[in-house]
Amino acid sequence: MIVTDKFVFIHFFRTGGTFINELLLKHAGGNMLCYHGHSSIIPNEYKHLPVIGIVRNPWDWYVSVYYHCVNYLYLMRTPTALNYILDYTPTSFEDSIKKLLNIKKITGKSLNYFPDNRDWTTPVCDNLLKTDFLSYLESSKGYCNWYFEHMYSQNDSNVYYCKLENLRNDFLEIMEKIGCKLNDEAYKYLNNRSDTNTTNGGENLFVDIFHNRNLNYHEYYDEELKELVSSKDKEYIKQFDYKF
Repeated sequence: MIVTDKFVFIHFFRTGGTFINELLLKHAGGNMLCYHGHSSIIPNEYKHLPVIGIVRNPWDWYVSVYYHCVNYLYLMRTPTALNYILDYTPTSFEDSIKKLLNIKKITGKSLNYFPDNRDWTTPVCDNLLKTDFLSYLESSKGYCNWYFEHMYSQNDSNVYYCKLENLRNDFLEIMEKIGCKLNDEAYKYLNNRSDTNTTNGGENLFVDIFHNRNLNYHEYYDEELKELVSSKDKEYIKQFDYKF
């Protein structure tokens, strides 16, 4: 979560947030309060500000999530929920996403990966609590749908969403809508900066990428898995009019 005097940016995992983080921190006077902070913890002095978020085609998102986890398979360096769920085991994409979308319960050691209390001083961490994750297990929604609601639902009436597929243009349009004028350095960044923290052989800020993904996400899905995402994430898909 990054705050400015004009808006709050909330970083939805694997949607291009690292790119926007760098823009705001280096060129727009942003102040990072925490990495993957969600709307319910926005400090009172910023609650009146509009929120900016990013969304992504869910079928593409799951591929990105999988390759993020595969490339970060080491204990606790980036303690995100998806690493916990996949239990540091490099299973196939299909098996991993089916496990994630069909999961009914996690108990014992796996559930203990989740903390009881948040520590927003921990960098690059999603800070999901046991209670947060239990709410996912009790829902019938896909992880993408559930996580989106977890990040933004507390302030949904005041959120402007960029689509990752058109991130740079969408971000500029939102800046215009909320009356936020960017400086020349910010415009240069948006026009010239390469994508960051990718899993397809591009620039990555945190780890060397040994398992590159195919950018054509369609290649990872058979009909059964495609329809599983369609069913589980249907509300999110409908809200943003995503197509396979």
